[in-house]
Order: sequence, then structure tokens, then C-alpha cells
Amino acid sequence: MSEAPKQPHSPYFLDWAWANKLLVLPIVLALMFSLCGGCFGLAYISSLQSLRKNPLHMKSVEAARGNEQVVKELGLPIEGGFISEGKIEVDDEMQQGYADCTIPISGPIGTAKLFVKAKLEAGAWTINSLQASLENSGQIVTIIDPDAVPEEKPEAVE
Repeated sequence: MSEAPKQPHSPYFLDWAWANKLLVLPIVLALMFSLCGGCFGLAYISSLQSLRKNPLHMKSVEAARGNEQVVKELGLPIEGGFISEGKIEVDDEMQQGYADCTIPISGPIGTAKLFVKAKLEAGAWTINSLQASLENSGQIVTIIDPDAVPEEKPEAVE
């Protein structure tokens, strides 16, 4: 019996790929899923970064930095994390909305969560209530008291 002579190996990738179709398919699919996942992950992270630059987020974290008890418990600098829970509804056309959300914050000594209730009117956020739940001590510190927020004064009628 005579065996068919073996062909020499080709140095070209396409020749190898054609000869090993079943091996190439999972490799190509894995590359496609990796690229798609990377693109979606990048879009997700960039959208979360834009939330950190939100005026409500910045005002809330800045108010926490100004509270002595929070600074004493967390240390400086205090950094804000991503808005993790809650609801923010904004009508861009009318420039109004509201927020009831949680923002994690951390410093070199500890971590905390900010509980924010705010209102958007005429494109400007007003924080109605801001409390910090300090993880180390378990205390809840009121930074902005809802009862201390001044009432809107009625406009004078001419």
C-alpha cells in the first residue's frame, strides 16, 4: 500500500487557516466579542465619568468637604464616587427636575455615603437635603437640613 505524499507546510497564515477552519472560528469569534465588549465597556466608563462632572455631584461632594465631622472621619482629600443608587429625572427642555440619589465618598481614613435630595430649577441645582452615613462610626451626619432650607418668598405684587 502506498501513502499519499504529504504536502509541505506553507508559511502563509491563510493557507494554515483554510486547512484548520475549525480552529480559526473560535479564535475569530473570541476576538470579535473582545472588541465589542471593549467598546461597550469604554462607552459605559465614559458615561459614568460624565456623571462625576455633573453639577449636582460636584456640589454634594463639595458640601461634604466643608463639613468638619465628615472631614474628621474621612480625612482629606475627599473624593466622590459614581452615583450608585437612586433616581435623577431632568427635563432638558424646561431646565427642571429632581434627584434622590446616593453618592459614595471616600478619604484616606474612611468611606461614607451621601444621601442627596435636590431640585433643578432654571438649570441650577438646589440641594434640599444632604446627609452623610459614615461607615467607620456608623453615624449619620446632616450636612444640609431640609428644615433649614429657606422657603421661597412670594414676589411683591405691584
